[in-house]
Amino acid sequence: MTNYIEKDQEYLLQLFNKPNFIIESGDGVTLKDTEGNEYTDFVGGIAVNLFGYNNAELNSVIENQAKKMIHISNLYHNIPQIEL
Repeated sequence: MTNYIEKDQEYLLQLFNKPNFIIESGDGVTLKDTEGNEYTDFVGGIAVNLFGYNNAELNSVIENQAKKMIHISNLYHNIPQIEL
């Protein structure tokens, strides 16, 4: 674990003071670290994970879209963006 935190500090821009654990997975509003400790996520990725983690419906939509295209520049028209 410490090796990853050291690499984070060496290679990533340190904009925030991060806690001394590594999040490994999430389910609903609960996050789990590499040691098995659970945390309730009151931040939600600063408003980008409002559906929680491991949401079956959202996972299905993402999987279906990923089979078509993950990203396209806004220089082009695309149906998902227009429908959204």
